[in-house]
Amino acid sequence: MPRSKAMKRFAALGAGLLLALYWLLAVSTSPRVGVTADELVHLTAGYSYWTKNDYRLQPENGTFAMRAAALPLLAMDLRWLAPEHTGWRHSIVNQVGYDFFYRLNNPLDRMLLAARAMIALLGVFTLWLIWRWSTGLFGARAGWLALALAVFCPALLAHGALATSDMAITATLLAAVTVYWRLLHVVTWPRLALTSLAGGAVLLAKMSGVLVAPMLAVLLLARWLRPGPLVVR
Repeated sequence: MPRSKAMKRFAALGAGLLLALYWLLAVSTSPRVGVTADELVHLTAGYSYWTKNDYRLQPENGTFAMRAAALPLLAMDLRWLAPEHTGWRHSIVNQVGYDFFYRLNNPLDRMLLAARAMIALLGVFTLWLIWRWSTGLFGARAGWLALALAVFCPALLAHGALATSDMAITATLLAAVTVYWRLLHVVTWPRLALTSLAGGAVLLAKMSGVLVAPMLAVLLLARWLRPGPLVVR
């Protein structure tokens, strides 16, 4: 095997091991961390989106993170509230969430572990993007350093271990910036499609996703000031 291919495989294996370590570190905290206020409403609303196709709960937040966190819950035999439940009829998400979590004998520990493991995957995706960006800008050594630091970053570990929307907005924002920057250099139909999907994901991740607009505008200005042709394929 040529040396370059062997090195690439070694790099991919090493990155994969570090990403797996991050996921394990984030998920391992679940049994020791209690329910946060955001998790109660996010999981409850997300589960209702999947099972009821009803968006009356938590409409002020993006649905992507809540659906992602609640996706593993569909494989569990969970109990839901009666249609005449006061909180459900009046869209009181905290009341619905409290009963869904604590009064229906649902397996709360399993629910939290599965949901948090799902969000931790978004953390893995974020770290992968960090590695790719750092490697592309500053070389392989910088990429490894950035990835190693990100794996043990307290903020990334903390938010990657909770079933909330913070890691979702981080992952989608970075993904949108990445694919848009690539599109500004080489325009292809796949890149255009990815940019559109990433932009939509940002807006579905959290209401603050609108911040992607000025970010993309800054990138467009930077690309305009940077010499080099725009390739269209």
